[in-house]
Amino acid sequence: MKAFVICTTPRSGSYLLCDYLDNTGLVGKPAEYLTTQSIRYYMHEWGIESFSEYLDRFLELASRGAPVSGLKLMANLWPGTARDIAETRRWGGLAPADALARLFPQARFIFLRRRNELQQAISLFMAQNTGLWAIREPKDEQLAASLAPPSFSFRRIHDNLCMIRESNAAWKTFFRHTNITPLSLHFEDFLADKETTLRDLLAFVGAEVPDDLAIRTTMKKQSSAISKQFLQKYRRRKPLRHPLLSARRRLRRIARRQKDLSDVFTAPPD
Repeated sequence: MKAFVICTTPRSGSYLLCDYLDNTGLVGKPAEYLTTQSIRYYMHEWGIESFSEYLDRFLELASRGAPVSGLKLMANLWPGTARDIAETRRWGGLAPADALARLFPQARFIFLRRRNELQQAISLFMAQNTGLWAIREPKDEQLAASLAPPSFSFRRIHDNLCMIRESNAAWKTFFRHTNITPLSLHFEDFLADKETTLRDLLAFVGAEVPDDLAIRTTMKKQSSAISKQFLQKYRRRKPLRHPLLSARRRLRRIARRQKDLSDVFTAPPD
């Protein structure tokens, strides 16, 4: 079976992209299958008793009979899962990057990100505070309308932004380390031309793309006026007493965090 991996970060648009892919009927149901919560859920759903069996079968079961199957991974969550997989497979002290390449030796990789990382960080902040990660049904829309908006927090949005940048840097390290050339995709380009993007992606992963490709989603738009207000508030935040020094410290801190996750990706576990 042909396989693909979407390498991404939280609130990158991966949920919407995967929903469009699912609705084509050509690549099964791409989703997060290798988080602790997802593994527990799908093992119960599919009646699988061991993690080893799950690793052998989850792509086949997720394919729904299609010849191509895929999943998505978040950089900040992968190292922990990689350790569990390496132990289960008895791969010894294999680095997370090498474990991923070995687990999917013939897979095609897609690198999905957003150009507007600040907007992504705010979207993540909103979802973290409301618990609403996707809107599909009228009841979801009603719930979204009834929720009180969270209070603005520069620090939490800034931490999300640092995590997103750190994670994107880690994925770049992974691709360099493994000599993998991914299909690079920005979510904004997908929104601008869904059909072309889907056709290119499906061809890249080896699916046979029909002329009458289904282009549809069950999800609803989530952006709000509050998100735009938070974007403006973040950008208007007054500088600290020594703005140049503070900016330098922030840049050093971001670079250090990016280096840390990137090192985790390529270093064998302790």
